[in-house]
Parts: sequence; C-alpha cells; structure tokens
Amino acid sequence: TGTSQNFASSQLMWHRQGEIEKENLRRALRWTIEEAHDLVTGARLAIAMMRSWIDGGRWKEGRHWFETILRADQNLFDVRTRAHLIFGLGFLATLQRDAAAAEPALMRALAAFDTCSDVDAFAEALSVMTLLRRFLRQTGSVQEFLAFRTFRDAVAADAADDTFESRRIGPADLERQGSKALLRIALRSFRDTGNRRGEATALQNLAVLAVENDRDAETGTLLAELAIEIARETRRERTLAGTYTLLSEIAALGNKFDDAVR
Repeated sequence: TGTSQNFASSQLMWHRQGEIEKENLRRALRWTIEEAHDLVTGARLAIAMMRSWIDGGRWKEGRHWFETILRADQNLFDVRTRAHLIFGLGFLATLQRDAAAAEPALMRALAAFDTCSDVDAFAEALSVMTLLRRFLRQTGSVQEFLAFRTFRDAVAADAADDTFESRRIGPADLERQGSKALLRIALRSFRDTGNRRGEATALQNLAVLAVENDRDAETGTLLAELAIEIARETRRERTLAGTYTLLSEIAALGNKFDDAVR
C-alpha cells in the first residue's frame, strides 16, 4: 500500500542520514586526534561513538581509538571520562573474545565508576562482565565485587526485593548463582537509576542464563516476556528483535528438555 511504501521510504531515508552522521563523526574523531592532537575532545567523541561501533560491528576500529587515547597522559581526563574510556575498551575487547584485555579493563572501569558513584555506568560494566564470562563459559567467583560499595548497596537492596522476577530467579546467593547474581545486581541498579534500556537487556540476559545454566525454559520465557514489554515501551528495536528470537529458541529448547525427561 501507499502508506507502507511511504513508511519504508522514510525508514531508508533515516538510515542513510544516520550513516552519513556516523561517517562525519568518524572523520571528526580522526582529525581531532591525528591533526589537532586534541585528546580531550577526541575522548568525548570516542565515548559518544561507542554504541555505533558496537552496534555496527566496528569493534576493531573502536578499540583502536580507545587504546590510542588511553596511551596519552591520563592526567588529561577526569575520573569519569577515564572510566568511560576504559569501559569502552573493555566492552569492545569482550565482543572480540579477548579476555586478557577485557577482564582487567572492566575491573578498572568498575573501580572507577564506584569511586565516582556512577551507579548506572557501574551496572553497564557489570553486565558486560557477565557477557565475557558467558563467552568464556565461566561462572567465576563474585566475592571480588563486594569490594565495591556500589555493588554492596545493590546486594542489600536486592535482598529486600520481593518482585515477581526476584522470587522467580531465587535468592541472591552470590557464590552459588555466579554470573546470574551479577546480572541480578545490575538489574537492581538499572531499576534504581530508571535505566529501562539496561533493565530490558539485563532481563534478556537473565532469560538466557535461566535456559543455558538452569535448563528452566519456563523462567526463561517469563523473563524474556518482561524484557519484550520494556523494549516495546522504550522502542528498543534491537532488544525487541533479539528477545523475540530468544523466545523462539527457548521454545525449541523447552521441547528438547521435555523430550529428555520423557
């Protein structure tokens, strides 16, 4: 129909415009660092571009710029800016499955975010740490995170939580739950700061762990449905599409689990 064609044309136009803006930012970043040698402005540009590198699959490019900036005199940057630079490096190294670079960077970012009381950014870094452990098929200890005040505060808040999801996931036994406990705490922090995008992503990842680790397709489905509800509300198309795919995979795995029981 004419309406659907107009919509598709509008979407294509916005996509092209977005690509032009990204290319302009890439050129601006290159000029700022290589020609103007303005690393402070370059740092702000790199932090702003992180999501486009992640979503666009330009992980090597993004990591190159974060590493370049971080080789500079660190006294140029305030604690929060430095923390976001280190987090960007850790996130991109995680996506590249480079644990040797990713894990220490993420731990440094967590320490810095904790120091400047940036709860939302702390939760983001905690979520990426669980992603890294999932890639490596590791559960790992979570006791080391209790050194961070932000983490301890979230653990205390989570212990008093009586929401449906909290009851469904089970008590926050840090060592027994491993990565699931980290995601629970990230979820709690996202809720406390009102970060609905982060909340949807944490629920999506908890759904994955419910199925992969616990073989609990029912809980996985319920958590995924909660993630979809938030993704619709916040118009997070990428999260929405990924969670719908996850629901299909959970349904298929649920059938396999049932067959195994029978």
